[in-house]
Amino acid sequence: MSFFSLDFLSIECFADADAEQRYYQTVMFYSIVPLFGALAIVVACGFRLLLAAVLNPDAGVKLTNDIKSQHLWSFLFLTYIVLPPVAMKQLQSLDCRVFPHDGSRLLRADTSVDCDSDSYQSFKQTTLIFVAIYQLIPMIWLYLLWLRRDQLNPKVSKMDPSLGLYIREKDVSLRSLEFLFDSYRCDNWWFEVVEMYRRMVFVSAVPLVSPSPAKRASLGCVLAIVSLVFYREYSPFNTKFTNLIAYMAQLVIFLSFYAALSIETGQMIDFGLDDFGMGLFLLGMCCSILILTLGLGFVSLQADRQERATLLARAMALESGGEVCQIKHA
Repeated sequence: MSFFSLDFLSIECFADADAEQRYYQTVMFYSIVPLFGALAIVVACGFRLLLAAVLNPDAGVKLTNDIKSQHLWSFLFLTYIVLPPVAMKQLQSLDCRVFPHDGSRLLRADTSVDCDSDSYQSFKQTTLIFVAIYQLIPMIWLYLLWLRRDQLNPKVSKMDPSLGLYIREKDVSLRSLEFLFDSYRCDNWWFEVVEMYRRMVFVSAVPLVSPSPAKRASLGCVLAIVSLVFYREYSPFNTKFTNLIAYMAQLVIFLSFYAALSIETGQMIDFGLDDFGMGLFLLGMCCSILILTLGLGFVSLQADRQERATLLARAMALESGGEVCQIKHA
């Protein structure tokens, strides 16, 4: 994801300003460039619609809807890939650290930045505006999904979830939003919004809660346990394989935060581990979880494929008799 946040460009190396101003310019660059990309998509959509109206006035509503759908997908996908890394960059610029020997407040990400300076306070106000803009993006997703909630969660899905998924997959009007809901059960059409905010809490918000690394690691452990239990009991995805992957991912997150807590509290020394030993422990645990997940996932995936093949055959038989259409309109 760092690729999409433009981290690889090392923009600071091309700026002539002092270190503090270079950092400000870098954060502004990361915040503004995706917005220009989104604007370019909107402008291109308007240009194509105008061109279609002039060159092909008889094309009708279908061509217009196809153009809008293509650009809506591009707009949503752009916001999806840039939101987590850009939000992390923005929130890192608000994380100041107090040095007890003189009471100075310096930015944790770049200690050349004085958090008490007038320039930083001005920069902070501007950054907070961009933070608000980016944090509203999932709300836009939620609104677009809510407008199609009846199509995303057909009534028949309450009686037959598999048939509901089949009907949803056949609805071509949902294609531009598909990557936001395709992995989830019909009644969880909204879940990607929650998942995105959960991701941003882990990567961006946890580091801001306390200047103490041990407290941040402790909070990370608590949140990871909550996620672990939730994904185990709720199973929001529409296949057992994906639910298993999500559950194991929460386990890896918990182990990572617990390892950080062990390092900060010196507990790893009690276990007879040094830095290298802790690294080997984490690597071994993550590899073991990966191997276990792949093994269990393969078995689950085979079962899911068989189930979907059976569903497809049954749904096609119903569709040929017109029953699916009757159920959908009912």
